[in-house]
Amino acid sequence: MKKTLLLLLIATLLATPSYAEMPFGKNRTFEYTMYSHIPYIEGIPDKVLPDTERRPPLVSHIHEYIVSPDDSPFNEVPPFLEKRVEWFIRYFQTTGRPHFTRWLERSYRYIPFIKEILREEGLPEDLAYLALIESGFNPHAKSPKNAVGIWQFLPATGRRYGLRIDWWVDERKDTEKATRAAATYLRALYERFGSWYLAMAGYNAGEGRISRAIRKHRTVRFDKIISKGRIIKRETRNYIPKYIAATIIAKDPERFGFEIPEEVTPIAYEKVKIKGSLPLSTIARACGVSVREIRRLNPHIRRWFTPPDYAIYIPEGRAREFTDKLAELEPERIHLHRIGRGETLWQIARTYRIPVRPLLVVNNIKNPRRIREGTVIMVPIRVAPKHSRRTYIIKKGDTLWDISRRFGIEVEDILRWNRLPSADMIRPGQKLYIGGIDNVHNS
Repeated sequence: MKKTLLLLLIATLLATPSYAEMPFGKNRTFEYTMYSHIPYIEGIPDKVLPDTERRPPLVSHIHEYIVSPDDSPFNEVPPFLEKRVEWFIRYFQTTGRPHFTRWLERSYRYIPFIKEILREEGLPEDLAYLALIESGFNPHAKSPKNAVGIWQFLPATGRRYGLRIDWWVDERKDTEKATRAAATYLRALYERFGSWYLAMAGYNAGEGRISRAIRKHRTVRFDKIISKGRIIKRETRNYIPKYIAATIIAKDPERFGFEIPEEVTPIAYEKVKIKGSLPLSTIARACGVSVREIRRLNPHIRRWFTPPDYAIYIPEGRAREFTDKLAELEPERIHLHRIGRGETLWQIARTYRIPVRPLLVVNNIKNPRRIREGTVIMVPIRVAPKHSRRTYIIKKGDTLWDISRRFGIEVEDILRWNRLPSADMIRPGQKLYIGGIDNVHNS
């Protein structure tokens, strides 16, 4: 009896498909993540596709889809990947269609801009479509392993390639800087492995994992490396065919049943450098656009104000208007203040002639009595318009440094406006002229 039950159990296990044979496990709903659980596919599992009459037709040879330029390294599909590429094309046309449609809609905004950067960097333009499967061109995309942005940089890799990640900004979300960093990284991978497909696999899995696979299998052949052993994970095995399929569709979407939006404005901006720190609302007011538009151009800025002396993006053609309007406004500006020994928020507020509440809100301070010496806090202050002029009567104990902090200006500006040879040449009762400053420099 026991032997019969054992044989039945073994037969049942052999008849049950393994997880690797199941197209998407128990959950067939596809959501973008860099770490998707799509299996390594040897054939096209028709059981997960809709009925035959609903499937967009496929040509018999995948090579008929290729529309890359002749000098592109991606102008043909490796024979051993053909079935997997066909599978992903069908998947994007059917089960994954809602998500892929959104990816395509966003791509029209970024692709021209990214291709231009890749040309400048001397890399194949088709690498732009790598961002399509990395993030769907969503600058706010974030993976479970904390890879962020269009190019899905991990924090350590991003910093290694020059991206700033701190309390102020996360430049992994900066399209221009992240694209240049990705280009540098991909070039380094290509120089290391001598193959664009291995370079892309290294971009996904990490160069260390690809190097281990090369050493273990003693070959640099892409087909051998991704099909052997357990070093290369399933996600990376599917990465290249997924990329090729997405690229083929993105280059001729109508042929695959996707509509091209009628009005799509590619991303375009001008770069200006802010002197000091300004709220995004002030920048938007000076540009004549909404704060939402400024945030859309600068998704990498984490706060509602800019980092000190930082270049930001504004809508194309608005730099002159921005400079002129900012000079006429009396904008808020963020000043960094280091708390001195025994100093209180009330004393700081009185020094800058502002209420205490803005200090609490800007610095997210819950208890004003629990502040520590040496802590740097942000102080929102008003800057005089460029063409305005006000006067200040020097009081006993005043220094030009105190006065400059109070008005959010530089000591050098006070010296210039009042034609003073040095900061020591002031006395109580003396009248000082306080004018505005130019906060902006075209980059």
